[in-house]
Amino acid sequence: MKTRILRNRTYRDIAYKEGQAGHAVRCHVHDCWSFSFVLSGSTVVTVGTEKFRLHGNQFLAIPAHVPHLCDPRDRDNFRFAVIYLPEPLLEERDGRLFRHCFSGSCSESDLAELADRLREAGDYAALGTALDLLEVTLGKSEMKPIAVSLSDISLKADSLCLSRDNSLSRYQRYHRNCRRYGMGDKNMEMILRIEAAKEGLEKGDPLVHIAQDCGFYDQSHFTKTFKQYTGLTPLQFRN
Repeated sequence: MKTRILRNRTYRDIAYKEGQAGHAVRCHVHDCWSFSFVLSGSTVVTVGTEKFRLHGNQFLAIPAHVPHLCDPRDRDNFRFAVIYLPEPLLEERDGRLFRHCFSGSCSESDLAELADRLREAGDYAALGTALDLLEVTLGKSEMKPIAVSLSDISLKADSLCLSRDNSLSRYQRYHRNCRRYGMGDKNMEMILRIEAAKEGLEKGDPLVHIAQDCGFYDQSHFTKTFKQYTGLTPLQFRN
């Protein structure tokens, strides 16, 4: 089963991804909420420094800018889907629900209907109806908040500035960031470079220019690294 990403034609930052092997293999972030569903098999998801095990029909909702990594236990039998929704859309919804990581369960048929509604919403009214369905679908199971302090692990550009605290030695800074974010400085910087590359791809910039602007050796290095952090090649992400 090939990995594919399908975008809403009107609201391009709303997307649905599904597949078997096309997941990131490096800790990464999204600039939006991600709702990760396990369709078959099981996986361990690391959020910051915490680990959670998910099985078939379970999901994990992760807010924007929170570092995480999916590590399937049986890659041959693992299938997944992810819904990506921009943060501002959910800020207008139930504040009790969309303010922390949470997990729950969802049938594959309910997920398929939800994904179709979100991808096909062509105006604000249809989008509102689709988001209502999101809350109903996720609310069918007993949702469990994840005890992770998002203010401590949210990785934005200003977080990287704080991580470069020059009052600490390189050794102290590395171990502090590992305890807080689950990664060292180099990985944090690469994540922000990948996020900058995504912006260039969404604007339609040439791949060779994006590679240069984001500090990669060449286009080949950019493509290989981008896939490690997103599960997609730059062209797959753009299309």
